[in-house]
Amino acid sequence: MSDFTARTTPNFTTGMFLAANGISDSLLLYRGSRCIEEQLRQAFHPHGLGHPLTLTDDGALLALTMDPLSLAVMGTEDRVATVAAQAMKERRIGVVLLAQLAYFNLIGETTTFQSEILGKRLSIPVISTDTHSMVRDYLDAANTVLTQLGRHIAQSTPVARTPRSVGLVGYLWPRAQGDAEGDLLEFGRLVQGAGGLPSVVMLSGRPYEEYFGILEADVLVETNLGREAAALIADTSGATRLPLEIPVSLEDTCQWVRAVAQCLDSPAQAEDFIDRELRRVLPRLDRVVLPHLAGKRAVVITAPDWLPGVCRCLTEDLGITVAASIRRTRVCGSEDENLQDPEALHRTCDPSAASIRHHLEEASRHGNVDLIIGSHWEWNVLPDRFRDVPFVEFGFPQYKTHFLTHTPHIGFNGVLTWAERILGALMERRADS
Repeated sequence: MSDFTARTTPNFTTGMFLAANGISDSLLLYRGSRCIEEQLRQAFHPHGLGHPLTLTDDGALLALTMDPLSLAVMGTEDRVATVAAQAMKERRIGVVLLAQLAYFNLIGETTTFQSEILGKRLSIPVISTDTHSMVRDYLDAANTVLTQLGRHIAQSTPVARTPRSVGLVGYLWPRAQGDAEGDLLEFGRLVQGAGGLPSVVMLSGRPYEEYFGILEADVLVETNLGREAAALIADTSGATRLPLEIPVSLEDTCQWVRAVAQCLDSPAQAEDFIDRELRRVLPRLDRVVLPHLAGKRAVVITAPDWLPGVCRCLTEDLGITVAASIRRTRVCGSEDENLQDPEALHRTCDPSAASIRHHLEEASRHGNVDLIIGSHWEWNVLPDRFRDVPFVEFGFPQYKTHFLTHTPHIGFNGVLTWAERILGALMERRADS
């Protein structure tokens, strides 16, 4: 049976919004019509609340980038250059990103040709965002921008590395709010706890030129999303590459700190830091886990780089059973899942209204569903009978949840954030009932 219901995995266009948002002085030039502006306004604006992506009167996000050699559309490079020049008059631009539409790619169409032409005509670098993937979801867009940015950085002149400095490649900056800012501060704390010096995080809302500071990093921590970019940078800088998942649970965080400390030859300092942090965090969790959280059952729907850690945090740290977990990506993780029908309702990736309904119903057959974690798009497609289940917004987009103070979701402090947010959702629902 085909599943024609709406998917909640963000598409390539949305991924470009997120990636451009992670480079604060970027100009995103889009191949498309005014529908892309509408998507920006409706999908991204309520999530970002003041993000740096702006539209000029000339439509700075909406320029044709079709390759004139392949499509016989003459003069498009002039149009792109005109739009870029106009935007550069209105604000400081450090880099131009050329993007394509979300769902299809015409034969021979690329942004590489346009980026080469535009780069010769402007005084700023231009990044093409071509991808060989036929999936073209938001992670493809983020990976493409990270990889191309890494290539630009790798082509620059090598600089001396700063001893014991640690950079991170593969963090997708969600928005200029306290959740992202909190994650960056917690990353810095963990690096310092491991005996290192925090360096650049890609992407983290910095101007384009500041990302070149990652060449000074002695160690490059890389997530799956940043693996290709980290390889390019390390080839130039000579940094040590360290593949690690995003640290969400307490055990994840302890192992993350130990792995970084091993590279820095400071295991004793790391153990002292871990011991202090656990003595600080565990008593606070004890106040809420057994009386309020333990034994609850949750359905979790989030990005693949976050999902394993969030599930471990729930089960190991908060005593919550994960009844179902779904990855927001169009590519399933295991070979077994890749072989299954991509439209099967029991699939554990690329959620849709129908598949989410299926997993919720299956979970409810074995007990209560006490908690749902997902983005606002998952909340939008909940069946009526699950609308009263406590819901924690996480990931892109969050329309009802915004953070004005530092609120990390990683590391030791991140576990406290998860406990606090889940407890609040449960208590709020209890008060309403």
